[in-house]
Amino acid sequence: MPDRIDYSYLWKLLQEEKQTNVLLPIAKDFYSSATKLMQRSSTGNDQADNEKTNVAKILLELFERRKQKIMLYIAYDRQLPQQVDAQEMEFYNSMIKIVKAERLDLTEDKHAKIVLKVVKDIPEIMLPSGSKIGPLEKGGIIEVESLNEDMNFLLNNTICEKI
Repeated sequence: MPDRIDYSYLWKLLQEEKQTNVLLPIAKDFYSSATKLMQRSSTGNDQADNEKTNVAKILLELFERRKQKIMLYIAYDRQLPQQVDAQEMEFYNSMIKIVKAERLDLTEDKHAKIVLKVVKDIPEIMLPSGSKIGPLEKGGIIEVESLNEDMNFLLNNTICEKI
């Protein structure tokens, strides 16, 4: 990686990215340095404007290709290589959060029924979920969904106990 990014380096990097499925190492401040290259290309003549437009196209295509590769790393549950830009690392971390939040949790059935024993007589009551239950007689058996706020309410207020 050169100390200073120029047009030829960007073009070469894009061609290399197109030919491999792995993320090639880049500097941690790659995109900010490339943006500075665009700003250095002063407007005023047609050649500088063309170079600025081409740099912008190359950067966009490069970032899109690298985003696709990052998504593959996420899909296969792999860590990114160490040499990636800070913005790419931020993208990776945000996508990981989304994937973890939406992942199916097959180890735990959230809709499993739990059997509870009623420990005291109560009239009809409104549960935190908005549903009504009762009247309940002492010693009776009821079923509620596990990991439910209603189950916690019944247990914490000593209305029921787990069997």
